[in-house]
Amino acid sequence: MAKYITLTRGNRLLCIGDYTYSISRPVSNGYRYKCTNTRSKKCTAFAYVSNDDIIFKQGNEHNHPPSTYFRFVRSTRGKGAIIAICDNYLFSRNSKIGKGGARFACSKLSKNCPGRIRGRRYRSMGLRARWTQEEMQLAMAAVKSGEMGVYTASQHFNIPRRTLGSYLKNNREHKSKLGRKPSISISEKTDSSSTQESIDM
Repeated sequence: MAKYITLTRGNRLLCIGDYTYSISRPVSNGYRYKCTNTRSKKCTAFAYVSNDDIIFKQGNEHNHPPSTYFRFVRSTRGKGAIIAICDNYLFSRNSKIGKGGARFACSKLSKNCPGRIRGRRYRSMGLRARWTQEEMQLAMAAVKSGEMGVYTASQHFNIPRRTLGSYLKNNREHKSKLGRKPSISISEKTDSSSTQESIDM
């Protein structure tokens, strides 16, 4: 059976050994996954997973060492501080860094352990950021082709069911922008500006 991990941003990755893969595109009986270092390392490794989460094909060798992922949990002691776990080592938050991240130091800092890690955006983000544009397109394609229902697709691609249903109903694949909509459209602004110019003349 295929194994997956979910990042703090909501992206779900396929795990095979120590390597991870991100979803690439749907195929006749499942999905094709590509190495998460396809762009950065030009890695061509890939895998195929059936709709029953069975890995039935793998290809090409990785040209890089496996990536390291940290798991963030909340401590059950004290104020419930966030702790990072990697290879059975514990790291506690030491200081803040830019872009909403933090620097973590080994929990054995009192024993002069030099271990340090950095976590960017280690806290869970809102539901809007838990899925990517590519995942929405794949989910919509799976539902339209009849391979999955809305509920199954929402669970598989980590997209809220109501959000996926709304996108299917309106037949749109792009995220709507945050913020208030302008009260005057661009065409109205153009008309008003041209009218003002004619009056000034």
